[in-house]
Amino acid sequence: MSLHIDLAHPQRTTPQWSTGGLLSTGRFGLAVGILAALYVIGFVRLGTSLRLDFDAGYWLGGGTLFVVIGLVGLSPLVHERKGFAPLARYLLLVGVFMAGYGAYRQHAIEVARAECRGLLEGATDVHARIKVFNRQVHGLPSLSSRDERRITCRTLLE
Repeated sequence: MSLHIDLAHPQRTTPQWSTGGLLSTGRFGLAVGILAALYVIGFVRLGTSLRLDFDAGYWLGGGTLFVVIGLVGLSPLVHERKGFAPLARYLLLVGVFMAGYGAYRQHAIEVARAECRGLLEGATDVHARIKVFNRQVHGLPSLSSRDERRITCRTLLE
């Protein structure tokens, strides 16, 4: 690759705008926005129907999106963009990590939910059930730097 600078002939400084170019860019942006909104709506519905924890659903959804972007970036569809391959590999790796963490968090929540169900079934009177409902669940994986939300058996069993 060589860099050639021609100082004898000045470059045009005003951009060449065309109505067709602006319309096609607008259509592309609108299509990307609609697809992103449909992805988010679809994943929120899927997460609700599967009873995913919000944080686990966020990590699973974002990770899946990054995996898809990484796979498209590595596919022959973008073979002319040679510089995109390292970024696509990075996004693929980040996506796998995010989706794996989301699945791990959801598994930990399911284990805690089963433990709360077992404690609730073993409760003999109303006071024991109230204690189970107000019992805080500890040990859930969290990547935030602040304290983990106070998750009780009541929130897991709702």
